[in-house]
Amino acid sequence: MQHATKPIASNPLAPYTPALIQPGDLMTPREVSETLKVPVLTLANWRLGDKPKLPFVRVGGRLVRYRRADVAAFVAEGGVS
Repeated sequence: MQHATKPIASNPLAPYTPALIQPGDLMTPREVSETLKVPVLTLANWRLGDKPKLPFVRVGGRLVRYRRADVAAFVAEGGVS
């Protein structure tokens, strides 16, 4: 049984919707750690702040994942200042 898919919004600033998630869009903390060359513990510490330095999402209430686009934007903006 195939599910109907929603068309991808033409506006890149359209609200993020889970229906648009593609395989590979979400990264594990380990993958982000390897990409940014920072320890996984550093990512955990960033999540604990009042304003996380790198946006993240919780999947199922426990699993932490990062959107690939957010990681790319974080790097483009210069990371942590």
